[in-house]
Amino acid sequence: MKPQRLLHEALLFSADRPGCADKTAVIVEGQAYTYAELKDAALRLAGAFRARGLQRSDRVAIYMDNTWPCVVSIYATLLAGGTFLVVNAQTKADKLEFILNDSGAKLLLTDWHLSKQFLPVLARAPELAGVICSGNVPEGQPVERFDAVVRDTAPQAPCNSVIPLDLAALIYTSGSTGHPKGVMQTHQSMVFAAGSLIEYLRLSSEDRILCVLPLAFDYGLYQLLMSIQLGATLVLERSFTYPAQVFARMREHKVTVFPGVPTIYAMLI
Repeated sequence: MKPQRLLHEALLFSADRPGCADKTAVIVEGQAYTYAELKDAALRLAGAFRARGLQRSDRVAIYMDNTWPCVVSIYATLLAGGTFLVVNAQTKADKLEFILNDSGAKLLLTDWHLSKQFLPVLARAPELAGVICSGNVPEGQPVERFDAVVRDTAPQAPCNSVIPLDLAALIYTSGSTGHPKGVMQTHQSMVFAAGSLIEYLRLSSEDRILCVLPLAFDYGLYQLLMSIQLGATLVLERSFTYPAQVFARMREHKVTVFPGVPTIYAMLI
């Protein structure tokens, strides 16, 4: 197999690996999605991004919970040649506005239940060219529906002009001591980091990783990247708010890896 050079190549390699297309890539809220389904949805959404004018290295803001649309949006951005930034769903309107303008985001992917935060911001983000929203979107809103965009767009080949030194992601700090700050991450650096973590933790394609950390948090994001790079299965939860539910997921899906931070383990104890 060819060595991985770009972050999104992991999805293409894993989906095309013999016997892996029908393997479960992600389980979200009890719903399983295969590698073939993730590749297809991401290529369709990538085509929609490019049809809406997204160019190489343009920024795509993903203001979502840990959901299937969030996972698809991350890989769609990379496949379209863009740079993604995942914004924590708990971010309020003022900081969201700052991040959108600071990054120069061209597209915003979001969830309708966050509309009270993002709708007032749209008029104050002049570089934003479009909004694609998951969830139950009422008629007459200035957004496109995520499911319809994916369904109505044919899959397109990945952008072929991306190089390893291009930016793959901007990872923003929380801004607790001032304005959020975007940390620039290239494809090369993120592929290396994911590979190093996989080797250090001795992970394999047989692992089933449970992620309760937000994908806006770097270590949460790397659970997704490592899982897809391995051809493993990620069990994705919105949060650790309800530990009993998380324990039930562990048992139900035979989880083998549980990454966390000290506060999570303190709650467990």
